[in-house]
Formats: sequence, structure tokens, C-alpha cells
Amino acid sequence: MQSTLPPLRDRRGDIPALAHELVRRAPARVKKDVSSISPDAMTALMTYHWPGNVGELEHAIERAVALDRYRGNRKEAAAALNISTVTLWRKMKEDGLDR
Repeated sequence: MQSTLPPLRDRRGDIPALAHELVRRAPARVKKDVSSISPDAMTALMTYHWPGNVGELEHAIERAVALDRYRGNRKEAAAALNISTVTLWRKMKEDGLDR
């Protein structure tokens, strides 16, 4: 039996609960305690046109937490995420976080 989930952009109502759960899990990977999501961050998550699914949301949250943990230092954040700085920059650009 195979089931198909609609993309996250079609399930915007699921984003707050998913985001809160993913923020709860993020410290395990980037070693930063995060207790909540700011209203501005939640607005950004809700208005973003998610081309992918929950995995994309998870990675976007991990990148944001890592960048916060390392005070915007992309080299250190990329190292914590075990990705290259070029990949981090590209993903930030895709997420609209390159400003």
C-alpha cells in the first residue's frame, strides 16, 4: 500500500505544529537550546512557497538555528551542519535568508 502526502505548500495549517516539533529537535544537531519561534520567523515559514516537504522545513530550521548559534558566522554554522559554506549560502539564498 502506498500513500502520497501533498506538498507542504498545500498543508500550511500543519506548518506551526511541525515547526515547533522541529525546533525542539534542532538542538541535538547544532547544540543550541531553542525554546520558541519568533512571530516574524513563523510568518516567514507560513508565507514561504515550500516546493518540497517536511524535510525541507526541517533543514531550513536547522540552518536558521545554526546561524543563530554561531551569530551569523556561516563558516562555523556550515561546519556544525556538516555542509560546505557554499551549500549553506545557496540554501540560505533559496530560503530567502541571504539578506
